[in-house]
Amino acid sequence: MRSFLKRIGVWTYRPVKENQWFFFWMFLLGMACILTINRFGKHRAVFELFIDLYLLCAVLSMLPRSLRKGVRGVLYVVFYALAIVDVFCRYRLGSPIGPALVQNVLFTNAREASEALATYVTWRSVCSPVLVVVALLLLHVASALARSFGSGHSRWHKALRWRLPEHRQSAAGWGCLLMAVLCALSSFTNKRFLYYNIIKADTNLESQYYLQLVPSTTEFYLPVYRLMHALNVVRISQNELRTLVARADRVQVDSCSYRSPCIVFIIGESYNRHHSALYGYDKPTTPWQSAMAADSAMTVFTDVVAPFHQTSEVFKLAFSLYGYGEKRAWADYPLFTQLFLKAGYHVSFITNQFVNDPSQDVWDFSAGNIINEPVLSQSQFSDRNAALHTYDEGLLADYDSLGVKGYEHQLVIFHLLGQHVAYADRYPTAYSRFHADDYNRPDLTDADRQVLAEYDNATLYNDEVVRRIVELFRDDEAVVIYMPDHGELCFDMANEGREAFGRSFDVKTESEIRQQFEIPFWIWMSDRYRQRHPDVYERVKAVRDVPFMTDNIDQMLLSLAGIASADYRPDCDPLSPLYDAGRPRMLMGQIRYERGAAAIAPQ
Repeated sequence: MRSFLKRIGVWTYRPVKENQWFFFWMFLLGMACILTINRFGKHRAVFELFIDLYLLCAVLSMLPRSLRKGVRGVLYVVFYALAIVDVFCRYRLGSPIGPALVQNVLFTNAREASEALATYVTWRSVCSPVLVVVALLLLHVASALARSFGSGHSRWHKALRWRLPEHRQSAAGWGCLLMAVLCALSSFTNKRFLYYNIIKADTNLESQYYLQLVPSTTEFYLPVYRLMHALNVVRISQNELRTLVARADRVQVDSCSYRSPCIVFIIGESYNRHHSALYGYDKPTTPWQSAMAADSAMTVFTDVVAPFHQTSEVFKLAFSLYGYGEKRAWADYPLFTQLFLKAGYHVSFITNQFVNDPSQDVWDFSAGNIINEPVLSQSQFSDRNAALHTYDEGLLADYDSLGVKGYEHQLVIFHLLGQHVAYADRYPTAYSRFHADDYNRPDLTDADRQVLAEYDNATLYNDEVVRRIVELFRDDEAVVIYMPDHGELCFDMANEGREAFGRSFDVKTESEIRQQFEIPFWIWMSDRYRQRHPDVYERVKAVRDVPFMTDNIDQMLLSLAGIASADYRPDCDPLSPLYDAGRPRMLMGQIRYERGAAAIAPQ
């Protein structure tokens, strides 16, 4: 019996024995990630790390010795790379690897990628907890070199080649077995959480539901699990894209009155409302809009928020007639542009981001595919522009070159690059009005104040671009709607301990909510339009202060066009007397927003 128990102990110790240095270094790496990233349950994560590594070593020990070494090498590269990216993103972007981050990476073209790297990879971000992982990597490499090339007689070399004596391996094996059982019991709930979110979820609705399973005690505790979850979300979104394509030829329009012959929809980018003079900012960043606010032609809305702070998510909800709270997934609803085209509008899409050219833009599961997938593009647009521009004013020439001015009924969508990072690249030098010295911010470095000035200059230039777009339609019977996709952090959270510009994917504070989700929103009407549609004009004026979230901008656009469809919902349209102003406005599907600090709370 004693011999039998000894053999079991030796057998259970074998995974660690044959992969002892792999177990040692990966345990240290896992601990670094847990201590740096995890927000709760650190002690439970340590137990789970042990059982995960033990099981992984058990699998490795089953491989032939010649193959095992190569597999370990690949795992080293993957795990260290994920750890460095994970910790960097947690420190710099406010969130580790996750669906939103992977989504943005996949949806980034070459220009955006280079600009983002130049913006986010700074000495302040590199000299951060990332150095802990890098130092561990360097120590690991040094240890491996010492074991490979060191003198066999040196005390240091012998210590690195340490092996547990055979007569103690059985006891160590039983210790590992007991530890594995305890760790498995401790981590069962989290493993169930991982299974549901990484493997079982087949729709975004299911994914959101499973994410709420005992969230106070579970999480994706390692970078590899966070990546697996993100990739599953990618898979789900690809399935949703296929659903959209399958139903593209089944879009139905009941009738259309063409109430607004010319509708212009301007979609901005990364526009923090609190940097707009139109909304009280102390720098003159919007001279034209501020002047127009005093004119009867423009109606400025005061309480509008974006549902997400990623372009791709906003596009999905803004284009799909899905609204928060619907039972079906967003891909089960038609896109508003499909209804416009079906109703007889000439629909032009003029973008400085999503050109229909794979060599210039990365096609992915997100907003780019909604726009660029061939079947969907054909079902939505009559014509499009074909090239990107350094500055947004290039879209004006695109509009002229399309020759669509004479159409009786037209919807024109301008999609700007706006204030997307890097801010200094968003405007010509002639608009460099603001400089670092203009900001009395002792809490910021000179470099930070320069970035702040560049953002305000980009906002100033954006004001000129939208002015020139509006001028194109001043003599038409036209209505122009301006809506940025989301906001942007730009040093409005003083003394919060990190570089506060760009976006934070882990939204925690009221300030982060206000800067990233509260957006400017206005409607401009030409003189001819106001004369012929006084009822619409008066209704717009009457609802400028009502709460609104832009996931239902499509409902408003259908109302302006007079398009009747089974998917039109008057309770989601501010221009309808049946509008439900008390509808919950859920940010990222998790945070309920209501105007006033006391009303912003997680749900």
